[in-house]
Amino acid sequence: MKLYKVIILSISLIFSAVPQTYEYFFSQLTDADGLSQSTIFSMIQDKEGYLWLGTIDGLNRYDGYDFKVYSNDPYDSTSISDNFISALYEDSDGYIWVGTVNGYLNCFDRKNEKFKRYFINDFFSSKVDYIDNYYEYPLAFSRNQNNSITSIAEDYEGNLWIGTWGNGVIKLDRDKKEGLHLYSNSDDVNSISSNRITDILIDKDNVIWIATFGGGLNKLLTVSTNTIKKDVHQYKFTRYTVDSNRNHSIRDNKITCLHEGRSGNIWIGTFYNGLSKLDKSNKSLAPDEARFINYSAKENLQNSISDNTVMAIQQDADGYLWIGTFGGGIDRFDINKNNFINFSKLSSRQNPFTDIEILSLFIDRSGVLWAGSHLGEGVAKIQKYDVKFGIINRKVSSY
Repeated sequence: MKLYKVIILSISLIFSAVPQTYEYFFSQLTDADGLSQSTIFSMIQDKEGYLWLGTIDGLNRYDGYDFKVYSNDPYDSTSISDNFISALYEDSDGYIWVGTVNGYLNCFDRKNEKFKRYFINDFFSSKVDYIDNYYEYPLAFSRNQNNSITSIAEDYEGNLWIGTWGNGVIKLDRDKKEGLHLYSNSDDVNSISSNRITDILIDKDNVIWIATFGGGLNKLLTVSTNTIKKDVHQYKFTRYTVDSNRNHSIRDNKITCLHEGRSGNIWIGTFYNGLSKLDKSNKSLAPDEARFINYSAKENLQNSISDNTVMAIQQDADGYLWIGTFGGGIDRFDINKNNFINFSKLSSRQNPFTDIEILSLFIDRSGVLWAGSHLGEGVAKIQKYDVKFGIINRKVSSY
């Protein structure tokens, strides 16, 4: 009996000393399963349960069994404008908006399976201060495309906010198809801090946060959003940038992604300095008062974030934060314990997904984590053993 107790105790100690990765089941979908391409910039799940994946070679719809690929047909003006998908969003009316590297915004109507195209350049003014330092960012569209669409969001009144790689932001009235161009102006300290937009977050309080690559984090101060106002000076932004004189300022002006956590905190991915958190209680404070908590990769520290280039953030129903890095793979962050576990360096028996350059993460309504990589093997599925996966019932048809 004593020997039995010793064995049980030893097993318990072993499992408590290693990451609890055996809770999760890993699998992968590749081109052999019908995925059109393995570089995945964006993922969403629509109201019907379909998973949509934006790749550099077409838009993919997955129903849990099969992929359907939407590609450009040069002889069909109602097909998608081009195949290099960089942003996805489903609006409150159920339309899928697809942004491309070539600067097209596509509106997909599922009733007739047709796309309507809008060229984002048609909404730009000619006053933008252009930036030429393309090559630092490791993705193809950063080479020479200022009009690439990087993010799409919708405010409470139905306006779309569209971020571009070098031309600032377009606020689009979906009904009137009127757009207002908001851009960085060196003569206006209240304008957006940079025209290189990487992400747009509209939080639960309808506050608009804009991440820039070089100009830090921007927050739109309260304005009336019910109409497209033609005067850009009515839109005033406050800027959160690196302050070497403050220990608790944001650590990096090159921001890659934003995520609002379940508690209302803003999580911020950066290009050089890992992960930052702006607590809900600090969101209304001025930049010189707001305190950011920063998490950076530390050499030889097992429980730190695996890499300082953070490209994607999601939070699951258990409260864990999942972080996709460009170089260190996927981390799971236990917020309560301040503990990171890296999921991309496990043995192949536990985890067949070995891609370390992560571009996108998404948690679907059943709790499955999807991970898209850069030039990798495909899209990975990470799910708990007690979660039954299923996107839609095959009998459900599009409306």
